[in-house]
Amino acid sequence: MDGLKEMAEQAGLHFHDFVWTSPTDTCMYPEGVYQEALEAFAKLVAKAAKEQEYEDLIRIIEANVAAEREACAQVCEEEGKLWSKAGCTDTQTFGLCATVIRARV
Repeated sequence: MDGLKEMAEQAGLHFHDFVWTSPTDTCMYPEGVYQEALEAFAKLVAKAAKEQEYEDLIRIIEANVAAEREACAQVCEEEGKLWSKAGCTDTQTFGLCATVIRARV
């Protein structure tokens, strides 16, 4: 809510400019609050919403990449176990592979 107030102030809209006729009525703006200020406010709100969408998308992508990386590391570990059961004595490579995959950022 503070962000909206800041954007309104930045657009030239101030809370004291608005008039409430009753608690159930909508907010009206008196003369002196111009269409340009309302449009500027709308653009700021739209920009902030788009930035939030981008941030949310980046978080989703990062989470999916991390999950895929972990799945790959687990495949390495499982392969190491299978090779060990088959009698292979050099299974450290699989563990190192899993460690390296998990360490990638």
